[in-house]
Amino acid sequence: TPAGRPGEVQDLIGPIIMLASDAGAFVNGVTLPVDGAHTATWI
Repeated sequence: TPAGRPGEVQDLIGPIIMLASDAGAFVNGVTLPVDGAHTATWI
C-alpha cells in the first residue's frame, strides 16, 4: 500500500470513534475510505 504497510485493526479505531461520537454528527451520506491512501493512487 502507499502507506508502506498492511492495514491493522488499530487503524480503524480512530475513524470509528470519530464517526460514533458527537464529532461525527455532521458526517453523513459519504464513504470514508480507511485504506492507507490506496484509493489516492487511483486519482
